[in-house]
Amino acid sequence: MPTTGTIPNPTMLHTYFIVVFGTGSAFLVALAVALVGMGFTLHKAGQPGWGVIVPIYNIVLLLRTGHRSIWWTLLVVPTVGTAVESTGPALQTVNPYGYASLFVIGLACGCALSIVSGLGVASTFGRSVAFGVVALGLFPFVGYAILGFGRATPHRQQPSVLDRSW
Repeated sequence: MPTTGTIPNPTMLHTYFIVVFGTGSAFLVALAVALVGMGFTLHKAGQPGWGVIVPIYNIVLLLRTGHRSIWWTLLVVPTVGTAVESTGPALQTVNPYGYASLFVIGLACGCALSIVSGLGVASTFGRSVAFGVVALGLFPFVGYAILGFGRATPHRQQPSVLDRSW
């Protein structure tokens, strides 16, 4: 006989809260490590470390540290566009895939910007391309902590294919 208003299993509810808050806490710790490590990395490169907490300015600082063109910042526009929900109904009339395609475009642009700035910062600190792509581009909470808290020092960068000033 089904009853209405039953209380969920307390063990299951307890597990749910542990998983949600544990995952959220781990994310916040990784974010804090990435921000502090990035701040120390920028400080070592002669840029203001506090600029890490300013949303677009931190990308400009990373591009400057890596001697990349500031035009790469334009990749932020599609990334920010994924968060704009007011275009949803109008977008679905034009694009049958709706938010999914906008999310994929924004995610691809964000990853490209992260990898390009990571490559520049890695070359400034004398690290390999693999370090720039993997550690700084894909796992910044690890890579920037290595650069910021380690003994890495910036030195003269060798010219790269991506170093064109447009």
